[in-house]
Amino acid sequence: MATYYVYRSIFIAQLSIIFGFTCFSWSSPMLPKLSQIEYDNPLGRVISSTENSLLASIAIFGLCIGSICYGLVSTLFGRKTLLISTALPVLIFNIVMAFAKTIWLIYICRFLTGFGCGGAITILTIYMGEVADANSRGAFGASMTMAMNIGMSISYILGPYISFFTFHITLSLLPAIYIPLMCLYVPESPSYLIKKDYEAAKYILRKLRGSNYDISILNSLKEESNQNSDSAMMVVFKSPGLRKAFIASLGASVCMQLTGISIISTYAQKIFTDAGGTIPPELCPIFMSIAQFFAISLSFFVTSDKYPRKSLLMFGHLVIAVIETPLAIYFLIKLKGFDVQAITWTPVTCLIIYVIVYYAFIVPTNVTLIGELFPTTVKGKVISWIVVFHWSGVVLTTFNFNNLIYVFDIGGLFCIFAVCGVVSAIFIKCYLIETKGKTLQQIQTELNPIEKAIII
Repeated sequence: MATYYVYRSIFIAQLSIIFGFTCFSWSSPMLPKLSQIEYDNPLGRVISSTENSLLASIAIFGLCIGSICYGLVSTLFGRKTLLISTALPVLIFNIVMAFAKTIWLIYICRFLTGFGCGGAITILTIYMGEVADANSRGAFGASMTMAMNIGMSISYILGPYISFFTFHITLSLLPAIYIPLMCLYVPESPSYLIKKDYEAAKYILRKLRGSNYDISILNSLKEESNQNSDSAMMVVFKSPGLRKAFIASLGASVCMQLTGISIISTYAQKIFTDAGGTIPPELCPIFMSIAQFFAISLSFFVTSDKYPRKSLLMFGHLVIAVIETPLAIYFLIKLKGFDVQAITWTPVTCLIIYVIVYYAFIVPTNVTLIGELFPTTVKGKVISWIVVFHWSGVVLTTFNFNNLIYVFDIGGLFCIFAVCGVVSAIFIKCYLIETKGKTLQQIQTELNPIEKAIII
């Protein structure tokens, strides 16, 4: 069982995801402000459709670059040091954005806050996999989902009701609190510390696992830390087991994107505006945020190492396919000119159920899987590339949202997402391995039955 020390350390570290993910849902409340000139537009003009798309996607591009950069230096600096550094661009450039009066300065600030978020996702995933034990990794994957949801909800809830200036000053407060908490209360990962100070690593490992924990594992960890990891991706492609894990991780990432989550999160307010109905569009993203918090509670129950990971992912994708079907039908018949006044509740209801299923079943399970499938020697670089791959898909879909709507219409898009949900469930059934309740050593042995993997 994880000790109080583990819970405290990981929960503080996960604050980096909370303030990082505020930039992911920034577009929903802020783009409407910048798209009109009557009130609270610091630019003094209406942004163009191209500027709209760039503002929505440039933070995600920064996230991809940040993930690459942090993955490359993940073996050079401590996890704790890197996690602290991810707060600096979010703190500094949210303050700068509060005073921004030009579109180019907002672009730069959005890119650099995304950069910090990308680093946080990569390093925190590594840190949790190294600090948590085999029986608590599922719970921490669920709590990371909670952190993502809280961060997105901050933008959804505060953004429409406070000024552009006040909003960004508020976003800078959390990283300002996070930095001293990390310095005072969060330990370095023993997997990194073993290379610098054996006695310190032994002390930290006993605090993390309990005083009776067998610390002889440190000898295996030390042997692993001395292995060459400079060509991590080459190691992955040469090993059949690691290659399978890498493809499975990329596939799971593609499956997440094919649910349509990036479009729904970024353009939630616009989708509800197009849907019509009596509920104000700015309130609908708030309802989605409330649904996310319900999903958080559910995720601790269903993903805390009680149920098989593969079953959770398959169930999640199939349910989302079912939910998106009536949503697609609603928009298609509305486009054809049929009266949908009697069923205007359909988009809100379907998307609330979608959010619950996505954040309770799919996100925490995927986060946990990615942290489990790779040994420490390659984990940093591999995870950074998986994060880049995932968020590159987010950039492509959010930037091209208007073009996709022009070609398929919103109803056609939801039809495509529903079909992809079924395909995703088939991929998961056929290709992913089960990791529930297994140590990292056991997972590597299953992936590489011939090779001997040394893992903590």
